[in-house]
Amino acid sequence: MKKSERWLFTVALNMCVIPVAALGIIFQLLPDRIPIVILSQTVAETTSKYSNLVLCLFLLIPLSMLILSTVLYYKKLVDRNYISVTVGIILITAVFTFVLLYCFSKQSDDYEYVRGIDWSTFVCCLLSMALSFIGTLLYGLKPNEVMGFRNRYTSASADVWQKTHDALSFICNGMFALMAAVMSFFRSWYAIAVVVAAALVFVFAIVPLVSRVCFARAEHASFAREERENA
Repeated sequence: MKKSERWLFTVALNMCVIPVAALGIIFQLLPDRIPIVILSQTVAETTSKYSNLVLCLFLLIPLSMLILSTVLYYKKLVDRNYISVTVGIILITAVFTFVLLYCFSKQSDDYEYVRGIDWSTFVCCLLSMALSFIGTLLYGLKPNEVMGFRNRYTSASADVWQKTHDALSFICNGMFALMAAVMSFFRSWYAIAVVVAAALVFVFAIVPLVSRVCFARAEHASFAREERENA
């Protein structure tokens, strides 16, 4: 996968997350019962705000398309159409996000139930998405002394370094995109603390584990190749 395609993948992934994160922030502002029918300026019918969570299921469609197309791309079953599919996913989620925010802003003007945004949650979502984008920088990263994760496994060979950082790139993308979606439903500054803790877990637990697995696979492949040559 080219670097430009990796950035496109990250944009599409986070675009799938934005409507969920927006819905999570909006969810905090809604009363338990939402007016849906107004007769002569009197509320005639209401619905539970939890019914809005069904909208999250819609995002499974473009997200599934993105994951499936990326897997097929790696299996070399999709090539020229990958960019078209990814751009299409970005457009679908962009339109859905616009409609979602427009409907909410329209309702807030009509029914005046906005009580104020919890900015700590908003910052938490932005921080998570930023970390997701940072993960893309790891893809295709060559061994160097400035950027990357250097330990006794990744220092063993350039191949282990490459495979480790490529795997960590996708893990970082998915992990923090998911954090942006989930943490948007929580309030207060502890949500940001959770994201920071997740970043520490990524660096001090996931990175060593992935690098060790990649190193073990490289050793196994090297051993198998030597056996075939000696046979």
